[in-house]
Amino acid sequence: MESNSSPAVSSLERPARRRRDLALLLPGLLLLAWCGFTWGGYFWLAGRAQAAAGQAARAVAAAPQAADLRETAAAAARQALGAPLTDIAVDREGATVRVRLTFDLSTNPIFTIRGPTPLPSPVIVRAAEAPTAVVAAAADRSAAPPRGPDAGSRSAQKTAERSE
Repeated sequence: MESNSSPAVSSLERPARRRRDLALLLPGLLLLAWCGFTWGGYFWLAGRAQAAAGQAARAVAAAPQAADLRETAAAAARQALGAPLTDIAVDREGATVRVRLTFDLSTNPIFTIRGPTPLPSPVIVRAAEAPTAVVAAAADRSAAPPRGPDAGSRSAQKTAERSE
């Protein structure tokens, strides 16, 4: 039984078929890559904004009572993210500090390049809390002299007297 196609003809059809398959798959692959780039960038920026809010909350918790809390939070957030802040809310109640930051990331390249996929709003709002008692206790521990297992012993006192 003879076939109508010769081996030479089928080898000529293979590259054309590969090009046709690539032409069908390439737009979908490019769209998938674009979605991964834009949405991955958005979630990366949202994570950095959350970290900036946490850093701002810790900075406010460590700030003295007389300090300008909004300015302290703004400086810490700008240092952490470097994005323009549109709103800052600081609430210091008892042993907890709450900081709510709103970032406008519309000038970021991820939001300026429009593509075939929709993006979320470039305004990202993140909040964080920090306990003031823990921050104060950590500051007290770092200011206290180091104590070893034999810091109060008689031999440690004699060694301290000899070194003086």
